[in-house]
Amino acid sequence: MSLILKRTSHVRGELKTKLRSLVSPFFGFRASDSREGIKRNRDLMESLKEGSRFAYRDFEKKKGIYKSDLLQLGVKSGSSPAKSGM
Repeated sequence: MSLILKRTSHVRGELKTKLRSLVSPFFGFRASDSREGIKRNRDLMESLKEGSRFAYRDFEKKKGIYKSDLLQLGVKSGSSPAKSGM
């Protein structure tokens, strides 16, 4: 049990690193220097943070908590220690 607890922080960090590259294309964030593009990304980010919408399969209707395809991809990519470096 203590080994699991010691690794929790590391695993969480690895998962966050893997998800970082998937978040932009998954939710539709766009690289932009224009005010409109920046505002669009900021508004999208705020809506996803509100009520932890990012964790839902349907984040607009808040249906399917922790069933987001993004979370599933992250968990699957982190489930193979040989491939993931964990």
